[in-house]
Amino acid sequence: MFFYLDYFYCLYEIEETEFVQSAMNHFTELKLTHHTFTKMDHIVLQFCIKNCCKLESVCLENSTFLTEDLNENSPGAREWPHRAQHQDELHHSSIYLLCQALKASNCNLKKLSLGSCGLTAAGFGDLATVLSTSRSLTKVDLGANNPGDAGVQLLCEGLKQLNCKLQSLRRESRLPKTDHQETTLQTSAIETPPARKEP
Repeated sequence: MFFYLDYFYCLYEIEETEFVQSAMNHFTELKLTHHTFTKMDHIVLQFCIKNCCKLESVCLENSTFLTEDLNENSPGAREWPHRAQHQDELHHSSIYLLCQALKASNCNLKKLSLGSCGLTAAGFGDLATVLSTSRSLTKVDLGANNPGDAGVQLLCEGLKQLNCKLQSLRRESRLPKTDHQETTLQTSAIETPPARKEP
């Protein structure tokens, strides 16, 4: 089942949480690939994900998340509700709002795909906080992102947390060319066993 961004905007404008939850109650999958998300798109996406309790899979592969300032001169900025509350989020990573939605208490997401989304170390840091708190997320695909050593370290810190339920992590990175080397592709998959139950 596919969601469409225009539909999300309509629900966001309504501003009635109970209605939005009812409208999205039958959907379990969100797929929006090869898309350039503006900051407003991201805000709308966050709102709808937070209010879709039965959502189990989100795929945003090959997408870009912009972080432009929603100032008074932005086209249509004054028309959008809750604009002011997002002004202090401009300096976070490009997927900060998405991660905030995934950390919501009613989020039951099991699978997240963010391959080829240009994620940085800061983005991996935000994902680490999701992994360390999510009660349901078990499979994550981060193929073809290059967060550097710092990003990988931040992600590993999230994986070490006792509350992390992740069982499968896929990550690919494309190494930069050197004078005497061709670009190569490294693929790694980490399979982690389910957390052991306390005796």
